[in-house]
Amino acid sequence: MAWRPLLDGELADSARMIARELALDLAEQPGSPIDRTIFWAYASNAFDEPFAVTALDTAIAELVAHLTRGPAHAMLFNDGLCGVGWALAHVVEGDSEELLATIDAAMLRRLAVASWLGDFDLSQGLTGYAVYFLERARSGVPGVQRVVRDGLARIVAHLEATACRTADGVYWHTGPELLPEDLRRRYPQGRDDFGLAHGLAGVIAVLSRIAALADPPAGANALAAEATRYLIAQRHGPTEIGSRFPALLAPGVPYEPARAAWCYGDLGIAFALWTTAPDLARETALDCASRPLAHGQITDCALCHGSGGLGHLYNRLGQASGDERLVDAARRWFELTLLADRATLLKTGRGLVDGSAGAALALIAATSSTEPSWDRLMVCDLPVTVGQR
Repeated sequence: MAWRPLLDGELADSARMIARELALDLAEQPGSPIDRTIFWAYASNAFDEPFAVTALDTAIAELVAHLTRGPAHAMLFNDGLCGVGWALAHVVEGDSEELLATIDAAMLRRLAVASWLGDFDLSQGLTGYAVYFLERARSGVPGVQRVVRDGLARIVAHLEATACRTADGVYWHTGPELLPEDLRRRYPQGRDDFGLAHGLAGVIAVLSRIAALADPPAGANALAAEATRYLIAQRHGPTEIGSRFPALLAPGVPYEPARAAWCYGDLGIAFALWTTAPDLARETALDCASRPLAHGQITDCALCHGSGGLGHLYNRLGQASGDERLVDAARRWFELTLLADRATLLKTGRGLVDGSAGAALALIAATSSTEPSWDRLMVCDLPVTVGQR
């Protein structure tokens, strides 16, 4: 099925106008070469104007220069090597194969260790590395599928080896040595994260995508099922902000519920469970959609935990399910985004996940018939399964 514009009439006109204003601002500002490349790949189609085409060419050149200098780390986010590779694979396609082969080799070397001691999550660790290899899996270049399967097999093996096993299923613990100093003081014994960006939900979302490949590595499906079982065991009655799943758990620390957002909370968890526990995923999404807007504790428009992100997430859920309650929720959050002043739109900067670039992409997706495949980076790419409403 084809992606469908969510907004029409004056709302669509306003969304396009604001997205263009944000794009003009982004064209004049420095920023992450990864974020800029992904943003302009879509914005240059939405705004077929010289400034956008030039900005895309410049962003790709900056991305290649960043790779040549050598990213400081391998993360999917924060200008890491996997993020560079994802952007090249997603935007430049076959023309970047030589560069991508270099990244492939570097990531396989990084994963070729007997015991994994690093992060496991989407933002910084193994799960994010898998998102890079999943994007590479779309390549038709001979030999790439073997590399992809090798990389994903190593990731699944490391996840299996580092999983904490309980009667309720499996999860992954973030030890204090992996936390920045301020969080280490708060969580001296480490913590268990449950969100999409840094925790268990992200692992489930990625494992389910790995398991869906034509020739998946052994263990991916079983591990996804066991992790899902553990996540479901943490569900309880709604808190004062409606949250049924925790943000995180740590010894000696009071229970921390989470607002509904991409990074943490029930909405991101609904995406994670979409394949492994579809009925609960839909129930969770609808529960989130029924909550008062104030429960979202929204102060900006970013994809991560802002109004633009919530609009996009509900748009994805609505297009995947056909449920008008989710479609209506998407419109409500986009209406709120369109009421934001410039200071709010730029409050968190100009990044993709946490700034105005992502908010603009969400607005473009809400007014376009082009599927926003950029959200594969955030493992929010639910399939469009319903026809025209």
